[in-house]
Amino acid sequence: MALTCIAVRQAQTIIAIAGMFAAGGSAQTRRPVQAPPARVANAWMKVASARSADPVAASLRYARDLAFDRGFGRGGVLTPENAGPAISERAYAGMPPEIENLPNRAILIATFNGFRSALTASGRAVYTEITFRVSDAIEDASGHASPNSDVTVIVPGGSVTTESGEVISFLTQPRPYYVEPGRTYLMVMTYVPEGDYYVGPGMLPPKTWDLTDGVSKPNDWVEVARERDGGATLLGLTRGQLVSLLRARFAR
Repeated sequence: MALTCIAVRQAQTIIAIAGMFAAGGSAQTRRPVQAPPARVANAWMKVASARSADPVAASLRYARDLAFDRGFGRGGVLTPENAGPAISERAYAGMPPEIENLPNRAILIATFNGFRSALTASGRAVYTEITFRVSDAIEDASGHASPNSDVTVIVPGGSVTTESGEVISFLTQPRPYYVEPGRTYLMVMTYVPEGDYYVGPGMLPPKTWDLTDGVSKPNDWVEVARERDGGATLLGLTRGQLVSLLRARFAR
């Protein structure tokens, strides 16, 4: 009886393999098709900033630490074990305008030149200071940015090395849309004079359009949806076209 069962199973296996070859495949080649890996635009945030002398003035560092502790700080000191993913996305009620009316608004075209992540003095949050080189200051209510100057844009999250040598990565979950080193963007932000930095609405990353390849492309979920649904006016434009359009639209 056992031999009969084995023979039946062997026959079933032979039939299944024969069916594969009849369909133009083989036992080795017929594998599930895997989707390509999702693009991770913020992978650089996993690169831990080494401990070094702080280049930021103490008063500005205090203001920055305070702001990001209030906005994103955990209940206790971060460790590699408890600094896992957390929500750091903005929710919208309906489709917001392409260029939002923000306090101390700045509309800049700038290139991502470098970054440094910082652990707040309380140890409850990490934020990343990104240096952008400005090429066009279309609007800056503060008068702070100018062409060929560097500005600091701060985003929540990043990776740091602690005094003990451990690495803490905070709010670094993979994102398909984010700013990346070496790329050029149209950016809409708020200037925060207390800490001398720029930030997006709600202390989140600024809204951006990628201009690296010569024409503007959406670089966040909202503008991707706007492109899909119609109504986008800032896509497919060169840097010069964007500057002319936005200066005319927001001329004071």
